[in-house]
Amino acid sequence: MISQLKLSVLPTLLLLLMCCGSPTSHAQVMKSINLDSCVEQAVKNHPLQSHAQIVEAIGDNTLKQANASSFPQLTVVSKATFQSEVTELNFSVPGIHSTAFPKDNYSFGIQLNQVLYDFGRLAQYKATVRSQVNSDRQKNTVDLYEVRSQIVQQYGSVLVARTNIQILLSYLDNLKKKYVDVQSQVDNGVTLQSTLDVLFVEIEKTQQQLIEANHACQSQVQILALYTSTDIDTTTAFKPLSESALYASHDTVIRPELTLFAEQIDLLDAKIKLENRKKLPLLYVYGEGAYGRPGYNFLNQDLRLYGIAGIGISWNLNNLYTNSLSEQNLAIGKNMVEEQKALFELQQNKELIKQRNEMDKLIQLIENDTSIIEKRKAIVNTFADQMNNGIIAPTEYIAQLYSLKQAELSASIHEIQLQLATINFNITSGTQ
Repeated sequence: MISQLKLSVLPTLLLLLMCCGSPTSHAQVMKSINLDSCVEQAVKNHPLQSHAQIVEAIGDNTLKQANASSFPQLTVVSKATFQSEVTELNFSVPGIHSTAFPKDNYSFGIQLNQVLYDFGRLAQYKATVRSQVNSDRQKNTVDLYEVRSQIVQQYGSVLVARTNIQILLSYLDNLKKKYVDVQSQVDNGVTLQSTLDVLFVEIEKTQQQLIEANHACQSQVQILALYTSTDIDTTTAFKPLSESALYASHDTVIRPELTLFAEQIDLLDAKIKLENRKKLPLLYVYGEGAYGRPGYNFLNQDLRLYGIAGIGISWNLNNLYTNSLSEQNLAIGKNMVEEQKALFELQQNKELIKQRNEMDKLIQLIENDTSIIEKRKAIVNTFADQMNNGIIAPTEYIAQLYSLKQAELSASIHEIQLQLATINFNITSGTQ
């Protein structure tokens, strides 16, 4: 039976060493990582990082395009026409050799337009573009901030999975030691073989649980490696959360979403000002030069150069009505953003209350865990002696030993949960 036990334990231990790693045997070759470095790598390697550069590039190109609109606008105009009839003069004109006008006309020229004064329209447009870039950039910052919560939860899942494995290994070790003791009693005829069989079955079941726990741990580690785009595996040493779980008590939410709301309001204000500028006229100069016929003197049908220049004002009076409606819509949008900001602050403050109470609860649970574990250890020792003396069945001892390991697991998980709750509180308030 002992040889059978050793053979059944060996594959499990080998699997644990290969997949989950041993904190001692791999100490010299294991990498080390903590939560802060995971968050840093996840944010650094996140696909949204390139989005910020795209936003900046689009903003720069839009501003260059806006600046180019202030340059003189040159247009090349060319045309050739044929008319079915032309003006005929039935009388002679002094100085005109022929009063027969040709039916074909040609013109090739350049038109120039230059805005002299736009009453601040272009400057306000560029200010609006800059506000749009600021808003989009902050939106990207908000999206990246959400990555923190994902990494915190994933990192905590890895720690919980590893703690579960450690507790199961300790439970298995206790069972194996007890198995050896009972084996000697069976050999001496003091204890029945059935007692030994019960322990053997429990050891086999625990090994199965270790296999399941190991693969669960491996899955969590691989997901974390995917999030961070780093070389993390099950041999990596994960530092405790205590290094990152520094409680920062803040009654005021300072999340990046609040900056985003402010940027969105600034953007809407800029758009309102732009719509107001569009109501005003444009003062401009223009000119045109061409070669062809007829020119501005239609009596001269020779191919020649001709041109015109002037100054004008353009005022679309329809904009006084349509742009006012646009301003009203933008003002409504501004009120909606302010309402969203108030709703966000309400939700975050509600979440902070829940998280603060969760931390208080976990602190009290941790205080009770110590006394529970002490009592459980005493009970296990008593049941072990009673089993050795044949007073109780091995199943009763196994149940108490399992309860002890569950209590130790709960205590370890409560510690991790408290640290996670502290970090989540800081993330919710915006201090981490």
